[in-house]
Amino acid sequence: MKPTTVGGQGPAIEALYRILNQFPYLPAADITAETMMPRQLSPGVSIHVHGSLADFESWREALGLDTATVEWRENRTNLRPYEILAGEGMFAGVPVTLRGIAPLAPAPVAPVAAAV
Repeated sequence: MKPTTVGGQGPAIEALYRILNQFPYLPAADITAETMMPRQLSPGVSIHVHGSLADFESWREALGLDTATVEWRENRTNLRPYEILAGEGMFAGVPVTLRGIAPLAPAPVAPVAAAV
């Protein structure tokens, strides 16, 4: 059931408090206590990391999210293409979604032989 009061969001807020106390060194992120779907209408935590994919990986490791849940995709429709990582799991008894967005690294350029 969807929480209708801040008290109903208590488990998600407690999970956020644990994240703050256990991992104060993690890179800054956009963090929300929200109703998680589609699995269940229950309080959960949504974390969006916008720095780098290494920042995403720091969060994933700290939260103990299984790499098997992580999906990668790229978006080249903008002037600035980017890549997206998304994973999910549980932390402190609540569902957690983790999203990371970073500029898409340019493709490597093959070395050119020097003219003699």
